[in-house]
Amino acid sequence: MALTPRLPGCRLRVSCAGAVTDTESDSLGHFEATLTVDADLMDSPWQSYQVELLETGQAEPERAEGQILTPGPDARRIIVSDIDDTIIYTGMANKLKMLWRLFAQSAEQRVPFPHIDASYLTERDRSQ
Repeated sequence: MALTPRLPGCRLRVSCAGAVTDTESDSLGHFEATLTVDADLMDSPWQSYQVELLETGQAEPERAEGQILTPGPDARRIIVSDIDDTIIYTGMANKLKMLWRLFAQSAEQRVPFPHIDASYLTERDRSQ
């Protein structure tokens, strides 16, 4: 059950630190993009990125922006993770429990898995 519409087969434009590439969403609406950026344009490990949904039938494409932590040149590994059932227990496998947690509990009642912060910090320190 998805709470947001899936957008399969959509053309997208992804940009970050001066690099731009076009891609297309898969049958589930997910997408992947690889960008080669100029290190001279990156003044911080945190970079802004933009995703544009092309061909919306509107004069301007739909845009979303975010921040991404870029690894340094000596990074040995990169961990990409979502929050649901990786950092915070949501019970995604049980939709009824997941909806209860989402709509009936407050944000303060949602807690991370024990020691997950230490785990991520350890991985960060190992890759530096």
